[in-house]
Amino acid sequence: MVNFNLKFALFLILISSSFAMAQLKLPHLISDGMVLQRAQPNTLWGWANPNEMVRVSLQQKTYSVATNAEGKWQIKIPAQEASGPFEIHIKSGSEQIDVRNVFFGDLWLCSGQSNMELPLSRVIERYPQVLSEANTYIRQFTVPDRYAFDEPQDVLSGGYWMLAHGEDLAQFSALGYFFAQEVFKTTGVAIGLVNAALGGSPIEAWLSKESIKVFPEALKAYEEVLDPDFVSAALEKNKEIQTKWYSHLNETDAGLNQATKWYEPSLSLKSWDSLQLPFWYKNSSLAQHTGSVWFQKEIELKEAQLKGENLLRLGRVIDKDETFVNGVKVGEITYQYPPRRYTLKKAILKAGKNRISVRVTNTGERGGFFDDKPYFLITETDSIPLSGYWKYKKAAEMPPIEATEFIRWRPVGLYHQMISPLKHLPFKGVLWYQGESNADAPEDYAHKMGLLVKDWRALFTNESLAFYTIQLANYKAISADPQESTWAELRLEQHRASITNSNVFTTSAMDLGEWNDIHPLAKKELGQRMAKQALSHSYNVKGLKAFHPFAKQAKIENNTVVILIKTDSNLIAKKSLGQSFSVADKSGDFQWVNATIESNAIHLKLPKDMQNPVRVRYAHADNPKSSVYSENGLPLLPFDIELH
Repeated sequence: MVNFNLKFALFLILISSSFAMAQLKLPHLISDGMVLQRAQPNTLWGWANPNEMVRVSLQQKTYSVATNAEGKWQIKIPAQEASGPFEIHIKSGSEQIDVRNVFFGDLWLCSGQSNMELPLSRVIERYPQVLSEANTYIRQFTVPDRYAFDEPQDVLSGGYWMLAHGEDLAQFSALGYFFAQEVFKTTGVAIGLVNAALGGSPIEAWLSKESIKVFPEALKAYEEVLDPDFVSAALEKNKEIQTKWYSHLNETDAGLNQATKWYEPSLSLKSWDSLQLPFWYKNSSLAQHTGSVWFQKEIELKEAQLKGENLLRLGRVIDKDETFVNGVKVGEITYQYPPRRYTLKKAILKAGKNRISVRVTNTGERGGFFDDKPYFLITETDSIPLSGYWKYKKAAEMPPIEATEFIRWRPVGLYHQMISPLKHLPFKGVLWYQGESNADAPEDYAHKMGLLVKDWRALFTNESLAFYTIQLANYKAISADPQESTWAELRLEQHRASITNSNVFTTSAMDLGEWNDIHPLAKKELGQRMAKQALSHSYNVKGLKAFHPFAKQAKIENNTVVILIKTDSNLIAKKSLGQSFSVADKSGDFQWVNATIESNAIHLKLPKDMQNPVRVRYAHADNPKSSVYSENGLPLLPFDIELH
């Protein structure tokens, strides 16, 4: 028995040793379904046993290289024409990895914050057919949301290539997909999207540690997180704040702790007050309330309305909702931005009276239900409005939650972990949609964007890498009077970055936003607009010359301000030009002025009482009026020009 056990143990050791020697590995980026950039040399890389030969076969050619002492290897593949699908066979010793369904096409890096991340699943109500589409020539690789502060990283922690069909399509960046769809229509070549974006991230998180040194506050914020004890303490504090606040809330919430829970249909609502939804707490008896409030609404349904699944739409809620129908929990969203869309299984609703119960938690003195959002119950036969009077009752009163910090948004961390590992990929260009998180402090944004362009071009060893950037969309309430606006200032900085850096192009979104949603749905129109510029500048499509009109110069002639515009086609007014242009005198007070378009110039008639105008603006507001376009359909970019 001893000899048998000894032999078995030796067998296990041999087996374990053979597995330990299995060292051929590839990065997540090199996997089934990948897209390699056509017309440029490509680098394939990975790991194998030290000082061992690696052979890569593709397109009937074989390339070989020996690993170094650390087992790393990389092979440069000569430029290839658009082609595919094909397989790549990678062999080292007795091991072989086959990478299947590979194309040579065009590779685009999609980065920024949540409006770049926003998946197709969030826009299906605007584009109901999109998820039934399929185009396996369009692929996406989603870079995991990770950060690293010490040094640039070489390896991604995960990720895989998805094809644009079936359930995977819903996960595609909506903007990236619609851009790719439009480019594919013209080029017919495979499009690979590398989605490296993170919601809420400021531009500083995407800069290198060298670039951040010129900004004292950002440098200080970066140097703090180089101390691992600081990071762990901050993360622990965040966790403690959240746990303590929500634990106390749940312990004191009367709706959760009474014998009859407030989501149960048997609960009497006779003593409850009423409010008309949608509404903001500040405009009601809930002003300055922080904590949890329960809302109840009863609706009558007929048997004919209950044939299949139903959809409950509850607009948007600040901050968190937990929603029940007839005592059954149907959904929960923990922050304010996503739309509340809850599918109700057939068994949940019934003929007769049905009760909808919503527990709303707000962590600060700002709570409520957003206006101009859908509040409906959609059944097989009807769309039943849910706006109007609801019963409500406070359940728990809490102090505002202590502020917490997202460490992952600190400077440099995302550049190190989400961009640096992509360095071997030769991209066709970069799609950049970011700025909301810098809108409160727009100064130096153009400088930072210029440094980001420099950083990334150096990383990818491409001095002319194209960048297509999105200006901030229109957002917040419309102002009847000219206003100061940090959102407008950031748009100007974004345009400044494009005219002070070569091969950087601005795409306007200021007519595609929503006043009550920082994540506007019009991603198809924006993707098509961005694609039009890319087809003009990066693909050089014959006969297509597309760029946004922008102001070159402003001068005063006979009590008229004349603004000279550079444009790709004739200017047209899609709306009245009123409340689009404003002029200020030395007092600094702006007032609206009448405008006309004459020979691709804007003429502003000065008020009689304005003798010495010093500044002229167009579309300078959080939510500006976009009225002037080129005949190519691209809006005139906002401007703010000093008059001399």
